[in-house]
Amino acid sequence: MSTLTCTCGETFFVGDVPRGAQIRCRRCSNTIDVHDALRTAKASTTRWKDLPPKGRRGPQASPQDLVILPERPSLLRRLFSMRGGRGDGSTARGSRSGGVRTRHMARRPMATPIGAAVGTYAAIMLGLFAYLYTQADESAVGMYVLFAPRWWCLIPWVMLLPAAPFAGWRTSLVGVAGAAVTLFGVAGFQLPSIATPDTTRRAMRIVTYNAERSSAVASQIREAIPIWNADVVLLQGCSPMLADSLDAIEGFNVDVQPDFCAVARLPLERIDAMPAGGAPGGALATGVIRYHVRTALGVLPVYSVRLQGPGATIYSDRPLELEPLAKSVALRKASSRSAALWISHADTAFVVAGDFSLPYGSGILRSDWGDLTNAFSEVGMGFGHTVRIGRFAERSDHVLLPPTLVPIAVRRISGFPTAHQPVLADLDWR
Repeated sequence: MSTLTCTCGETFFVGDVPRGAQIRCRRCSNTIDVHDALRTAKASTTRWKDLPPKGRRGPQASPQDLVILPERPSLLRRLFSMRGGRGDGSTARGSRSGGVRTRHMARRPMATPIGAAVGTYAAIMLGLFAYLYTQADESAVGMYVLFAPRWWCLIPWVMLLPAAPFAGWRTSLVGVAGAAVTLFGVAGFQLPSIATPDTTRRAMRIVTYNAERSSAVASQIREAIPIWNADVVLLQGCSPMLADSLDAIEGFNVDVQPDFCAVARLPLERIDAMPAGGAPGGALATGVIRYHVRTALGVLPVYSVRLQGPGATIYSDRPLELEPLAKSVALRKASSRSAALWISHADTAFVVAGDFSLPYGSGILRSDWGDLTNAFSEVGMGFGHTVRIGRFAERSDHVLLPPTLVPIAVRRISGFPTAHQPVLADLDWR
């Protein structure tokens, strides 16, 4: 290993390099021909510890394969220098000018493309996460982002994460961070909270299901209700055939309202419906029914919710028609706010469950219902998609609780011939 000094005072350490190799000084941008400089140099220093072992010379590289690395002193030498042990201002490699060392090594051909791909996709996912949580409910384009199958964004990480270590440990860290943002922030994957009590005791079991006014599920629901062993079953989109089949269930209290049905083991003392147009006034396609359920600790208000959603607009065969979807954005905001204002007059203990038409990541869901605990976000596991239409899958059916109640378990019940699937939640008093 030899020492070269530029005209500006910058020092370089070089090893065996092919003829014609050049070094570009970072300080003055001067180009140094290595062999010419060695012939005219007044002194050279051989550093045996930096040379490969005898008989194990590394492969020769072309001039463009030379890698210039910044001189970085070791931690012990930096601490020694800070304490004034040496006092000569020299660096770890003995270069008083803080120069750079030239190491004779071959580049890995795919390191730069892999690093660029990982960094670019991580930045895209971070931007998508920010857009999702700030603009998703504000425009028609944001609605498509909100209701799109965002778990597809995880597919590129299946290829990028195994390749990231070949580009260095920094690239691996960027890939892991980007994959975490994609999994939890964009796709909405949930892990159970460690603060949730692990107990088999429950005060109430709630099942909510948007039957979409389907008559095909009438017999299936009638057979499933005794198996669910639920205290209260809330059905939105209840068809007349479904309502008739519920009357045949023995041992349950059944209530039928327009578009809503409820089946309960516990007594239903009073049923209230939100006035047409909600709290602020005006006709809205919003439905909320309040059931006063008699429990061992008193009357518990249970709300069955079905809010205005994009419906066929978001799943249209002509997705470029943004005007109808833009109108539904304002309607969804008014629909959710009306229901939230009407429910806010409830007592301290209550349950809100149903089809909110607000997927995970919705700003409306956070602003109007963020003060309530989402059962799936607390104790759920996975994506928790409750509705699937074609390529679209989302979690828009929720069970929300005040601080007086705590979720113990929540799961989706599959096997029904509708886009929505039932959601079962076990609750307990905090």
